[in-house]
Amino acid sequence: MAFITGVTMKVLVNQYDMSSYFRSLNAAMNRDLYDTTAFGSTQKTAVPGFTVGTFEGEILWEDPIVGTPAAPGNVFYEIEQSSIPPIVSVAPEGLAAGKRLWMIRGQKSTHTLKSTIDSLNVGNATFQSNDGFDVSGVSLHDLTAETSFPVTGTSVDNAAGTANGGVGFLHVTAIAGASPNLTFKIQHSTNNSTWADLITFTAVTAVASERILVAAGTTVNRYLRATVANTGTTSSVNFVAGFARR
Repeated sequence: MAFITGVTMKVLVNQYDMSSYFRSLNAAMNRDLYDTTAFGSTQKTAVPGFTVGTFEGEILWEDPIVGTPAAPGNVFYEIEQSSIPPIVSVAPEGLAAGKRLWMIRGQKSTHTLKSTIDSLNVGNATFQSNDGFDVSGVSLHDLTAETSFPVTGTSVDNAAGTANGGVGFLHVTAIAGASPNLTFKIQHSTNNSTWADLITFTAVTAVASERILVAAGTTVNRYLRATVANTGTTSSVNFVAGFARR
């Protein structure tokens, strides 16, 4: 048995690594229960309904106008100005390939700022799921720099294939080069030898994030990996790719 502490926790919001701002995080999944108790019942009964997931965390507050794009004030303002729901990945044990990812496409329902005269300014943010809270995700690439292309990520073994699709996340937190242009894919395999494309993300020329759904009923083979092809003059990239089976 190996217990862990919060020192390994990582939090990604869209194209930003916000781990160094979060100081606590609560993840919750709730399921609606519809009351079916009727006359003659001697015990309360219910049927399960929809699930909803939330990430709620306390954040060290920073709000510079320029110079720190990943600062909470800037990230939350950007989310509020966009019609695209943010994607959030939480990694309790870090982002090494094969580690668990909790993945949510959500709406940022609240953010607050608390200031007192004799303490640090702290914020609080809550993200609520919008079409899925996937707690079965795995990381397919750690948040480290790649400088040699193409990139073939470490294979992650699920022990067996699945048959109900899933969802892929991509967080590109840094990219450099005179004219960067990268194609990220998630591939799957039955035997860890012959690979086929499962997801192809939109070509990346700047920091970016994307979520792609693999339709229900789609077979996802036992092994998964991430790959990167350089069709521009990219010199380095930092990214996390993850996939959750459904």
